[in-house]
Amino acid sequence: MRRVMMSALGLVIVMTCVACGDGEDTKADGVLGVPQLLRTLAPLGRGPEELARVERMTEVAAFGGHAVWNERRRSGWILVHATSRRVERLPLAAGRAASAIDLGPGADGTPTLVYARCDQAADCSVHAYDLRRNTDRRMTELDRAGTVVERASVWRDDIAFVRRTIGSANVDVLLLDGVSGRLDKVPSEPAVECLYGARPVRSCRAEIQSLDLGAELLAHSWTGRFADDYSVPGTPHVMRRSDGRDRRLFTGYISEACGSLAGNAMQVRGHTVQYIRRLYNCAYDSSSLRRYDFSTRRTTRVNPPPLRRGNGIAHAMARDGRDTYWLYVKRTRPYESYPDTCDASKGGGCRILRSRDLQFIPAQPGDPRPSDGAENGIA
Repeated sequence: MRRVMMSALGLVIVMTCVACGDGEDTKADGVLGVPQLLRTLAPLGRGPEELARVERMTEVAAFGGHAVWNERRRSGWILVHATSRRVERLPLAAGRAASAIDLGPGADGTPTLVYARCDQAADCSVHAYDLRRNTDRRMTELDRAGTVVERASVWRDDIAFVRRTIGSANVDVLLLDGVSGRLDKVPSEPAVECLYGARPVRSCRAEIQSLDLGAELLAHSWTGRFADDYSVPGTPHVMRRSDGRDRRLFTGYISEACGSLAGNAMQVRGHTVQYIRRLYNCAYDSSSLRRYDFSTRRTTRVNPPPLRRGNGIAHAMARDGRDTYWLYVKRTRPYESYPDTCDASKGGGCRILRSRDLQFIPAQPGDPRPSDGAENGIA
């Protein structure tokens, strides 16, 4: 007698819906509609977990089990907060523009969101929001007459920030010791981003694309933006705090005719820095997540699904322990030179993803690299 034994595992998901709906009014109250809530709870097979879909490019920040990003709504730009339990809008007023954001430990170790909101070129304010106590304060210690602070990053008592004199094309990266009050200028080379040969370009405005402060390292990425909104590739730097040694991870151009490298979304943990490296080429664009170990001077890389050549790019990224949060920009058509839209109606669309335990492998010498072969000895 043949017996067939069957076992089944029943999975019951119980959801308490405070306010269910898909409309803008529901989102404005900070509660996710049912479709977005289901996307939040459902991982994409064995790949990354989808947290949200956004219609505009955004930065992503993460620390201590928390992640934050910008979303565009009818009322303006809002900040969205995600944990392992839920995704919700932070109780902060909407802004006219997306905020430059960073997450790190505050003075007492509490996960703290630092966001810089600039409604106009000379009207910026930087705030620190305590994610456990839900308290918000303006960081007036960074204010200085005739200047604006465009972004900041915290690690305990210390603050790294970007300051621009109003009307100036250049910016300074500064490091404030919160205990002693000492203020140091971080060594870097922003002027190279706005040079044509040895001649400065007057229409070029230097900008910091990303900034992250850790216990051991400070990382930032420079770019230059011209009057027609064209920008040169971002150049990533990492500085060791113990001795102020600065290392440029690579230079941006492969050739003047076609192709360049860009580094962005700098994230430091311990003596490593994780970042996105983007290759712009005549035939295709591609991106990968990279880690550079300052102590060993070695680089590793990973292309997590669905990030594959020809499928899309990683635009933003944040690392938190075993988790990596990143913005995936779907390519709207094969070999599109720059998939810069998150508008789903145009065939694109962007997703905030969370990948766990990414397996980084050594970067190979055959990886795309600048034509001069100089990437500080690393691939």
